Amino acid sequence: MVQLSDIFSVTEFQRHTRDHLKRLERSRRPLALTVNGRVKAVVLDPRSYQHLEALRDQFETLAAVGEGLADVRAGRTQLARPFVGEDGQEASLGETRGMKYRVEMTRRARATSRACIDG
Repeated sequence: MVQLSDIFSVTEFQRHTRDHLKRLERSRRPLALTVNGRVKAVVLDPRSYQHLEALRDQFETLAAVGEGLADVRAGRTQLARPFVGEDGQEASLGETRGMKYRVEMTRRARATSRACIDG
């Protein structure tokens, strides 16, 4: 939440940019910049921005998982039958709307999934 002491006009920010950036680095609180009394921009320090991006990524992942679970509950999923592909690797085969498809895991996908499972 932006505090009243962290709200400045764009003109003030331009005149004293270095001072404001030092304050931002020390406090790690966002600065709100106004034009004609209305907030038009928010300035964050890099670490706070990276943290915010990480939270956004986590939220998007959780939302996707939630959608998947809702599909399962609503019966909009089906099981795929496992099979062994030409290269001897396990893959899956399924049907959706009458179209057959084959999903094969690449080495990179297998490594990624193992890394996620192993922690």
